[in-house]
Amino acid sequence: MELAHISDLHVTAPLGPWWGLLNKRVIGALTLLRRAHPHAVMQAAVDDLRAAPPDHLAVTGDLTNLALDAEFARARDYLAAVGLPPERLSVIPGNHDGYVRGPFRARRFEHHLAPLLGLAPDALAWPRVQRRDGVLFVSISSCVPTPWFTAYGRVEAAQVAALRAALLADDAPFKVVLVHHPPLQGHGGPDFIWRRNLDGRAIIDACHEGGADLLLCGHTHAPFRLQVPGGARPLVISCAGSTTKRPRALGAAATYNRYRIEGGRLLEVEVRGYCPEQGRFVSLRRESP
Repeated sequence: MELAHISDLHVTAPLGPWWGLLNKRVIGALTLLRRAHPHAVMQAAVDDLRAAPPDHLAVTGDLTNLALDAEFARARDYLAAVGLPPERLSVIPGNHDGYVRGPFRARRFEHHLAPLLGLAPDALAWPRVQRRDGVLFVSISSCVPTPWFTAYGRVEAAQVAALRAALLADDAPFKVVLVHHPPLQGHGGPDFIWRRNLDGRAIIDACHEGGADLLLCGHTHAPFRLQVPGGARPLVISCAGSTTKRPRALGAAATYNRYRIEGGRLLEVEVRGYCPEQGRFVSLRRESP
């Protein structure tokens, strides 16, 4: 199986009425002045995925910038344009998709993305469990609205228990977990308290107990991969970074990963990046896990 992994798309759209920004959204709106996530890069990622469709596509959150309905609709349309059927898609929310309480409580992510995944909005719940070609996918949500100037994630005990149960209940030879906030950073420790996954240790323990092989995440816009021992086999944490962040140089940002999984093993990771000069994604390197 070839598994593609994109993240932190931060798709933007017109802001709408000014009174909709009289909350934490005003912080995110100010970041639009930097135009840090150009639509041209998002379109180039879609074109790259269409040119060589993966067997499965994982999207680990932050589809939107301010959790606006127009952003959700545009992000959904971009993902639909990749052309993969629902059973070949795993998509989870990030903190920007529940940026403020209104969209989070109204389940705007689920409302907009469930049809893309072949589900009714009420049927899209976490964890979401899928199995394809001997690979198990368990998607969990760390998306919660947080106070101003914070961006942490929470999974809570019930969801961690359901994650553990889903992993233990399936004998798939390769198991993948999706969560937006990384349980650990590339240096092997947790992120700063104001932006970390507050349930990171519990997630790692559940992954080890359930025999997970690969944990896909985003949130941190600098990509990394980390092996975490402790289970029957090491857990690989792979952060995709931001697929659409404007790169200062080739490979510095705007990357995504393609994983080759065969015989219950992760054999190779191809890193692809946006080349500003060519206006398209190119292969940067192929690495062993």
